Amino acid sequence: MCAVSVTSSRSLGRQDGETGVATMYLLLNQAPMGGTCTVTPPEGRVVNLRAHGVVAAEDSAQAANDTSADVALANLPTPGRALTEDWYVECIDFKDPDKDKIGKYVFFIKHPIEGYIIIMKFGKDRKGKFVFPYGDWELWMTISDNYDASRDIFIDHITTSLPTKGEYATWELKKDVPRAMGEGDQPRLSQLLQARTSLADIELPDDPTEATTTPAYDYYDESVETETMDPEELLEIQAEQERKRLEALDNKALVRGVGRCIEHWTRTRPVRTILNSPGCMYNSVY
Repeated sequence: MCAVSVTSSRSLGRQDGETGVATMYLLLNQAPMGGTCTVTPPEGRVVNLRAHGVVAAEDSAQAANDTSADVALANLPTPGRALTEDWYVECIDFKDPDKDKIGKYVFFIKHPIEGYIIIMKFGKDRKGKFVFPYGDWELWMTISDNYDASRDIFIDHITTSLPTKGEYATWELKKDVPRAMGEGDQPRLSQLLQARTSLADIELPDDPTEATTTPAYDYYDESVETETMDPEELLEIQAEQERKRLEALDNKALVRGVGRCIEHWTRTRPVRTILNSPGCMYNSVY
């Protein structure tokens, strides 16, 4: 708490020239200070350690001699997916110089170019799980005491990419929006709706591991096979298919020939004689 003294004097109209003096001390309330905020990115993502003061060895010499390097390194974003992935943020060790209690924490994101802000969460809770909309954002926290003395704290630069179609479909199956509504979690619900709105009218990318399959056919499709098969293997398949085709034609011709013989001779000769007849192209010991 900062003390300011204000002194005022006023002549009382006495003939001896004496004046009365009054002094008033104003105590200015100070905002909480001294703490830190950390960001835990979604599972599988890498946190921007440089934004938190960790500099790679190859950059340390330059950073020591060039203050602009620190600024550039600190601006590297922490990446993740919009809507479908969660960040965990926690602020600790903030103290009020006047020993007042912490009044509230307000977490918000700010667009680095447009400058508008979106409130993510506010209240007594100093940590939480967050879902961010699509784009580049600055994550901030405003901390205040019970007398509304406040201070803005920059936490991290967050950038989100578009989820794939498969990731979005998986997110829909989780039913996060109905769950937040049912639990009465207004901050969570607001974050989800804002993030979902940011993806409206945007074509989501396909999954990189998504594969298409071709159904099996009983016939040979040259337009498909010639693009994917070795030429020698292709010739072998074509020769085998041609052999089977000719064999099938021979069998059909033989059956038709026997049928004609039977139809021609059954009226005058017994079946055994017919099947043994050379004219039927079929010999049998029947």
